[in-house]
Amino acid sequence: MRFYALLTAMLTSAVIFSSMAQAETPNINPGFWQHNTSLSLQGPFNMPPQVTTDQECISQADIDQGVEVLDLPQGCSLTNYDIRRDGADYSMQCDIQGMKADFKGRLNFYGDNMNGTMSSDVETPLGVMTMQMQTEARRIRDC
Repeated sequence: MRFYALLTAMLTSAVIFSSMAQAETPNINPGFWQHNTSLSLQGPFNMPPQVTTDQECISQADIDQGVEVLDLPQGCSLTNYDIRRDGADYSMQCDIQGMKADFKGRLNFYGDNMNGTMSSDVETPLGVMTMQMQTEARRIRDC
């Protein structure tokens, strides 16, 4: 399950960095950010929400690189994104060890904090698992 938590943080970063290359600059401030993510799974077996916390420094230099700074997991590709000043909608497809997953998400930007949701149906050997993720992030300080 750690993979999915990391994927969530990476997707959030992907949208942040991808958005910087857009004409309309989103309401996100560079700095040291903390992401709190809740992940739950439903399907052949259910998993209660798992909460993880990740931190990262998003510098102006990172932002200036735009999508070039991304390091998406092998087998994953960002397929669509719509960036606005106040938020973003995005989707990604992954092939994770032969299991296919389509991710769809939305983020809301508020300068020094953001929140969002992401969902996915993952085809597993046990059947389709539905994954729901909620994330909240806040800028803690300068890098």
